[in-house]
Amino acid sequence: YADQVTKIEIAMAVAPFFCTYRELKRYCNQLQFVLPHLKGEVNIVDLCVLEAIKNISAESYHKIYEQRELLLRQVSNLYYMKDEESKKAVDRMCQDAKDNVVNGLNGNVKKVVRASLDSLFEKRALYDDKNILEKRLNTDVYFAKYFAQTVPSNLIPDRILEEFRNLLMEMSILDIVTYIDGWASKYSAKEVKRASLYAIGHSEYG
Repeated sequence: YADQVTKIEIAMAVAPFFCTYRELKRYCNQLQFVLPHLKGEVNIVDLCVLEAIKNISAESYHKIYEQRELLLRQVSNLYYMKDEESKKAVDRMCQDAKDNVVNGLNGNVKKVVRASLDSLFEKRALYDDKNILEKRLNTDVYFAKYFAQTVPSNLIPDRILEEFRNLLMEMSILDIVTYIDGWASKYSAKEVKRASLYAIGHSEYG
C-alpha cells in the first residue's frame, strides 16, 4: 500500500505507540481490515497514526470525532476572521480540544497521543490546497473518510478522480465538461469544485 519512503515515515510515526510485540501484532491485524477499504482514498500515514490511537485508546479515538469542529478549526465565525486575536482564540480552542482527547490517559501513552494530535492537526488552514491534495485528516473533505472507513456517499471516490486524471490529456474540452456535468448531477457544487481541482492539480494541466 505504500512506497519505501512512506513505509519508513509510517514506522517512525507509529513506533512510539508500542512497547511489546503483542501490541504491534494486534495493531497490524487491525490495519488489515481497514487498509483495503481506504486504499488511495486517504493519506496512509495519517490513517496509520489514527488507527494507532484507536488501538491504544478507543475513547480518545471517539473523542477526536466528537471534537472535530474544534480540531479542524471550524469554530463559528471566528474561523473566517482575519485579525490576530480571532486566530489566537481559534488556536486555543483547538489546543483545548486536543487536551480533552487525551484527558484520562496517563504517562507515556498520554504524551504519545498528544504529540500525534499535534502532527495530525497542524496549524494550517482547513482548506489548504496542499493538505487536500495530500488527503490529510485535517481537512473537512477527507476527515469523514477516516472514520466512516469507506467513501461517504456525498464524496466522489478518489479512484474515479484518478481515472479521470489519467484520461484528461486525451480528452477534448467538451468531453471534460460533459464528465464534470455528470458529477454535478450527483454531487454538491463544493464537491465538484474539489474534485476538479484535485484532478487538475495532479495532471499536466496543473
